Amino acid sequence: MSDLHDASESRFGAAHRHLTETDPLYRISSVTAPVALVVAIVAVTVWPGAAPLPPPAVPVAPPPGAPAPQPQSPASPPASGSVQLGGLRDRAVSDFSALIDLRKRADEGSAEAEFYMGTLYDPTLTQLPFANKDISVSFDWYRKSGEHGFAAAELTLGQSYQIGWGVAQNDTKAAEWYLKAAQQGVPLAQNQIGWMTAHGQGVDKNCAVAKNWFEDAKAGGYARAEENLRSGATGACQW
Repeated sequence: MSDLHDASESRFGAAHRHLTETDPLYRISSVTAPVALVVAIVAVTVWPGAAPLPPPAVPVAPPPGAPAPQPQSPASPPASGSVQLGGLRDRAVSDFSALIDLRKRADEGSAEAEFYMGTLYDPTLTQLPFANKDISVSFDWYRKSGEHGFAAAELTLGQSYQIGWGVAQNDTKAAEWYLKAAQQGVPLAQNQIGWMTAHGQGVDKNCAVAKNWFEDAKAGGYARAEENLRSGATGACQW
């Protein structure tokens, strides 16, 4: 994994870079409050085993496949799209009605809501002190979101298969998911599929294709892609 991570960063550090580029709230929180709830979308800098923040008392949330509970309040949940789902996810940590709303959207097939459900259960996201952390449930929500074409979930699935997080390690699956995210213009995924293509990991080796992916990632602002272009992916290719 050392060579691989030389070009890929850890799952959490890489996602931190991705979030910094795409999520304004994350950029603010990373400066003003590293433990703020808005920091977590696809990864954090803490690996499981570090002491999590003390979770508040929250109701047990249903796993995927179970019918969503009905809110006790007579108020109807906001119409789909009327709220920012990231903020709804943050409230769902301790607000059962927000959890019901987010779960309802996910059950209706919202890829973004499915992704945010995955972040709630993700045991690596200690900034989200949700009571029911479960790696298998988290991965299942990420998988559903990725299958519905949500780029952040596709990236997360690539990283998960690459390191064996919540699923058996599988380079072929990792490359498949990275390619999907790369085709949607995610610079980190472009760098990852470039690296795997340069080394023939999970995909046929093709230095010309790898170079194109690195160039795309560099154009998208991913700094390590430039390093990979200079080094030929640490010598795997010559161009």
